[in-house]
Amino acid sequence: MKEPDIHEKYGKNIRIAFRISQNAKDQLERVADLFQLEPSQVAKAIIYMHLGVFEPIDQRRRSWRKSKKKRKGTYLRE
Repeated sequence: MKEPDIHEKYGKNIRIAFRISQNAKDQLERVADLFQLEPSQVAKAIIYMHLGVFEPIDQRRRSWRKSKKKRKGTYLRE
C-alpha cells in the first residue's frame, strides 16, 4: 500500500495574516507561555475553536528542542 502524499495527509498549506493590537499580542504571548506553545499555535487553536472545526494537532514540531531551552526559565516558582 502506498503512503499518502504530504498534501493528502495534512492538506495544502494556506497562510493567513492579520493585525492585532498590542494588548491582544501581550495576552497571546502570556497564554502561549502558559501552554508552552508558540503564539501562532494559540491563535490557530482559537480560530479553529470559534469556527467549530476540529483538526488533529500537527505533531511535526521542528523547533521543539530550541524552544524548550528558550522557555526553560519562564516558569513561575513558588
